[in-house]
Amino acid sequence: MKKINFEEENYNIHMLQTDRFHRISFSIIFERNIKEEDFAYNSLLINVLDILAFKSIKEKKKKRLEIYSPNYELSIDFKGNHTLLFLKSFFIDEKYTEKGMNEKSVKYLLHLIYNESIIKNKISKEAFETAKAKTLNRLKSSPDNQEYYALQELKSIQKIFSFKIPNTKRQIELIENISEDDIYNYYIDLLNNSRIEIFFVGNIDRGEVEKILNKNFNPLPRNIELKELYLKSQSEQNDVVKIEQTQKQQSILFKSYYLDNLTDFEKMYVLPILHNTIGINRGLLYDEIRSKNSLCYFIFSFDGKEINRFYIYTGINSKNYELVNHLIEETLEKVKCNDFKDSFFINAKNLILTDLDTVFENQSKLATFFQEEIILNKDSLENQKSNYQQVTKANVSALVKKLKPDVTFLLKGED
Repeated sequence: MKKINFEEENYNIHMLQTDRFHRISFSIIFERNIKEEDFAYNSLLINVLDILAFKSIKEKKKKRLEIYSPNYELSIDFKGNHTLLFLKSFFIDEKYTEKGMNEKSVKYLLHLIYNESIIKNKISKEAFETAKAKTLNRLKSSPDNQEYYALQELKSIQKIFSFKIPNTKRQIELIENISEDDIYNYYIDLLNNSRIEIFFVGNIDRGEVEKILNKNFNPLPRNIELKELYLKSQSEQNDVVKIEQTQKQQSILFKSYYLDNLTDFEKMYVLPILHNTIGINRGLLYDEIRSKNSLCYFIFSFDGKEINRFYIYTGINSKNYELVNHLIEETLEKVKCNDFKDSFFINAKNLILTDLDTVFENQSKLATFFQEEIILNKDSLENQKSNYQQVTKANVSALVKKLKPDVTFLLKGED
């Protein structure tokens, strides 16, 4: 397995050469500094690109079948201070199909994200209105997905950026006022003012990659300066509680915590182990709140290290809100005082190390780890293993002392 990283005039190429797989992983990322409008335009743009990629669904299916039906995902994601327009895909190596298929596959996939027809001819009103209706329908139905809706409401309260992240209601208002010219200008700005990172994982050589891209991908010249991806520690904190009524039966409690001056080691290695210790199925929170007290339907955590946050969320009966809230804080206090069973920590650590051991056998995992080395500035897989092994139970306790209350949001059901 060999890593190759090199720069072309207008984009960077990253290759992980291996003959372990019959497919080639191809990803392209347009990465730029985050803007306030990204939170309104993101899902609308993805729907526009999907609708305008081909003249019809029939043509799209036909062309995809011609290149042995590659898998792909097109999305816009937010990582700290950066917005990422992202195409992730897998196609069958031409060594197992027919000569020329690698180029045809890359050309097809590039068209999904870098659509020269849109760039030259703008966006038709008919296609735009279809995409807009699809986007609005999804947003208007988002309260049905209670966890997603509650998280969006919580994020609109958090003090993360210099601007306020719009909640679902505000996103709907913003999208209703966007025109086809607005989305076109947004798309062009995103393409032309982003750093472009291209990734290949598979049995493909540098010469072939350069030849394919030089022939099929010619973005405008660019000189992009990106902010540091990870947000710096902030002095201002929220410590806000908000309750919103819903007509659903179940209630959702979301809690966010501000990460106060974590070291790089804590952020990259201790924080994931904290999550696995307390916030997975059969983790410490599950044990204390569900197993021992039967006070929740589920309880999980996840980290938002890029924005200096840690999250806990749970499905409950609203009458148990105060008690569950108390038990969450009590459980964190136990961790802070190193007053919890070693087995939770050992299991948390082993889960991560076992997962790392399987990466080289799973092309999707391998591609993700390779991309995160570049985009998220993570260590190599070998160094990650070594660093995770160094994490102690005391490290986890010390980190919890750096969790500061941020926002508590209850989506209160009618139970």
